[in-house]
Amino acid sequence: MEATLCDSKSLSSDQDGTNDQANIAIRELKIYQKQWSINVRVLRNTIDSFKNGEGNKQKLILIDEEGTLIQAILFNKLIEKFSGLLIKEETYTITNGEVKPPNLKYPTINPEKELTLTTKTIIRETKKIVSLEKLKPTFLSFKDVSAFDDGIMPFDVVGFVITVKPIFTNPKSKRREVIIMNKERVSITTKSSTLVLVNPEIPQCSEMIDWLKNSNSESSKSVLLTTTKRITQANRVKLIDVINTSPQLSKSMFCSFVAKIITIINAEEPFFSACTKCKKAVHEINGSTANCTNCKNGNSDWTIRYNLRLEVNDGTDTAYVTLFDEAEILIGCTAIAYVEMFEDESSECYQKMKSCLEKEYVFLVKINEKEESNRKARCIIAQEVRKVEEIHPPTVETEETGRNKVIDARK
Repeated sequence: MEATLCDSKSLSSDQDGTNDQANIAIRELKIYQKQWSINVRVLRNTIDSFKNGEGNKQKLILIDEEGTLIQAILFNKLIEKFSGLLIKEETYTITNGEVKPPNLKYPTINPEKELTLTTKTIIRETKKIVSLEKLKPTFLSFKDVSAFDDGIMPFDVVGFVITVKPIFTNPKSKRREVIIMNKERVSITTKSSTLVLVNPEIPQCSEMIDWLKNSNSESSKSVLLTTTKRITQANRVKLIDVINTSPQLSKSMFCSFVAKIITIINAEEPFFSACTKCKKAVHEINGSTANCTNCKNGNSDWTIRYNLRLEVNDGTDTAYVTLFDEAEILIGCTAIAYVEMFEDESSECYQKMKSCLEKEYVFLVKINEKEESNRKARCIIAQEVRKVEEIHPPTVETEETGRNKVIDARK
């Protein structure tokens, strides 16, 4: 008798990954084929609800022994039926289901085919190992990624995750901005088909870890100080233009200005306890949880986050700039590391922060109506900060000449 779900107690005859049907490779699957058997490792497993709230969809990303990736989908009752299986990083023999051409309107890991698991599907645990050795992604350099990240074509990168920003949702998709580094630094956007492998057993990952552990080069120490795409491309304006939201900024999402750091207002405590979900301040900390009034949750997870407040001047005007996570650029370590390393004012991290005084930096500002009243009060939240010498002033077209010229706020 054939069962559509096998639990661990009924796997004794299939522990070696064999079954009544010979296993084939993913590449051998034919469109609309319904009888097949593959040996795969689960690399990703997510469950989402439909927009109308009626039902759920589970998406899997699987890899076989040849290193071929494929997405598998199952719905509603089948999700519950297979809930004890399909664990990330475990290996299974999956037999039968529907092989379909993917809908290329949506992101997918395999442009040729995808799987839909059905009531005819059999899933068996197996001891047969599917390694990642045959996975051969073509990694782009971070320099190439900056020009390639158009949100349409997929690409592969390897690096260390520095910042994971909140999910951005619109009616058509969910996206998340992630900042990663190797010997450089880049911001990329993940999609629903993005596959994130943590410390995968591939040579490029091992080489990266060895570099970070063993290198004493300036690049390994100052890797966080490289520039990103937004700050280099944003229009350079004067500080007063930001304060007053001048007409030339009305159509811009971001702008940048140059100013000197005059004072670090909260040098003694440039951090705060923040909710890991909403990033707002928490209170009544009790071990690993705290009270988040914004989330209305008395048991929110929390972390340490920067809140560095600066007084800056561009030679004409003065304003107060707040840096959150990007304060890491000035201080040279994460907020958690700062708290762990700080002993007194002689601490390296504290001295690094104080060394920014009387130096000029480029600040990136997001122009939105929500912050307009704060900007008029000369209170500005900066999205990024870099040393002036790291940024080449962008070229913009002016109405006076119709030609391109460089606008430098220092002049």
